[in-house]
Amino acid sequence: MGTLLPWCDPLDAAAALDTEDCFVLLHSAQVNDRHRHSLLACQPVETINGSWEELRSKLSSGGAAFEQAWFGYLGYELKNSLEKHPNQLPQSYIPSPPLWMTRFATVFVWDHYAQTLIRHGSYIALKPEKVAASKVPEIRNLRSNFTKAEYLEAVERTIDQILRGEFYQANITRKFTGSFASKPRYIDLFRRLCEESPGQYSAYIKLDADRAILSSSPELFLHCDTQGNLLSQ
Repeated sequence: MGTLLPWCDPLDAAAALDTEDCFVLLHSAQVNDRHRHSLLACQPVETINGSWEELRSKLSSGGAAFEQAWFGYLGYELKNSLEKHPNQLPQSYIPSPPLWMTRFATVFVWDHYAQTLIRHGSYIALKPEKVAASKVPEIRNLRSNFTKAEYLEAVERTIDQILRGEFYQANITRKFTGSFASKPRYIDLFRRLCEESPGQYSAYIKLDADRAILSSSPELFLHCDTQGNLLSQ
């Protein structure tokens, strides 16, 4: 059933845990009746890097709540190992495995509507505190894979292909890469992201002491219920 804890802000809890090398925060930065939960998973038990077959062999619905839950990401490059396709994706700009999934000993669940916080799994002291955000370091050597003109050309080309019936939806991404003048505090960057671009499906994935993924999205993408029904949105 889990243990009921005093209410706190998920971002404050994540900031207090930021000394840990690995944890995941799935955060509903825009709360409504359909997007009411945030989850914070910490104390890693097992990690799988890159192997879909290994992950599939360990998926299970048994055990206590969240005992068999896996947190992480599936990258677009994973398709190259799952199916044969004539158009292989180019090398990623960021050197990371196409799959990263971790099972954690402790999961905190916030219900923003009910204003409840429940801990599942192993005990860990949660000591949230309002930490003043540090100044974001200067970004140097900012580059993009598109010029503005090339990006607009890609948009026009995609619209034309949709009108011809080749596909009905496309995601045109413009990538930016660069480097910070000094190492930032990742959780502070995530706080800024949630302030500037809040999304129903935000994620802070701290892979290790040197790498973190910060994400904010309004899209569910896929949802699977307890009956095995899939919803794509």
